[in-house]
Amino acid sequence: MRRIDGLDSIRFILALFVLLYHIGHSHIYNFIDRTTITGKSIAAGLDCLFNGPAAVIVFFIISGFCIHYPHIKKRKVSIIIFYTRRYTRIMLPILTCYTLIYIYGNGNNPFTEIIGWSIFCELIYYTIYPLIFIIIKYINLNLILCLSFILSIFWVWLINPNAFMYPSYGILGNAILGFPCFLLGIVLANFSMTGKFIFINNIYIIRFCIFFLSNICFSFMLHLKIGFPWTLNFFAIFAFIWLYHEILHFRLSAPSKFLEWAGKWSYSLYLMHGLILVLYKGHNVDPYETILEWFLLLFSMLIVSYIFYLIVEKPSHILAYRISRIY
Repeated sequence: MRRIDGLDSIRFILALFVLLYHIGHSHIYNFIDRTTITGKSIAAGLDCLFNGPAAVIVFFIISGFCIHYPHIKKRKVSIIIFYTRRYTRIMLPILTCYTLIYIYGNGNNPFTEIIGWSIFCELIYYTIYPLIFIIIKYINLNLILCLSFILSIFWVWLINPNAFMYPSYGILGNAILGFPCFLLGIVLANFSMTGKFIFINNIYIIRFCIFFLSNICFSFMLHLKIGFPWTLNFFAIFAFIWLYHEILHFRLSAPSKFLEWAGKWSYSLYLMHGLILVLYKGHNVDPYETILEWFLLLFSMLIVSYIFYLIVEKPSHILAYRISRIY
């Protein structure tokens, strides 16, 4: 089955949102007078521009889509090939990243603190996907999705209803919370093969809507103290609709070549930006004193991530493919 154009572009934008969320883009708004009502309102809106947790939720949906899409017309999942490719492509960059953190992190572990929880969730979803593939042949996928959604809401209420962030429930708990989003990706893969209707004709309108909705979820957490675990699974439903429109859109319109290229190393950007931030702080370099220093921090993250892609991530993809060819 042919590759879906545009998804790499979306991955890069999502990884960039996660990066900007973690490094603190709000520092470049220090010129705003936050003592006035107008200034407070403007600053509050700008502070919510880049919702990293919402981007992670979209990553879950895309993962479900990319895992299931090649298997839609297959009778079974080739277990050895599937696990070989997935774990080789994911684990080699992770182990390398973790080694670099151990050497240069000065006791800080940004991997576990800021992104590790989502990657562990992905690994759990990949591990159980062959079982999901079998189950959805006998049980309606939409029913499973609804039950998982209800379970995730019940889980938040039962375990920690006051948590602001997803990584507040342990590895298994986080995976339960994000599981409906992964299933939405599987539904999206099926739907993209059969669905023919369009909700909104203008792709720019729906892009604005999903961006605005992510800002609303961020504002709920930041200003109303309603945590992401309560809002982002609902956000995922709208993200599903948005991604469906993007898939249809890129069947007719070619995506940006630059964004498609950048999307190929988005995983490296996702892994490495935390380490760069730790290195800055470990050498007592404050990247927030001026806007120029902030942009230098951003630029260094992009450069190092691309180098990591060339040295580690890309070879792991090639190795995964070659190993799987043995079987």
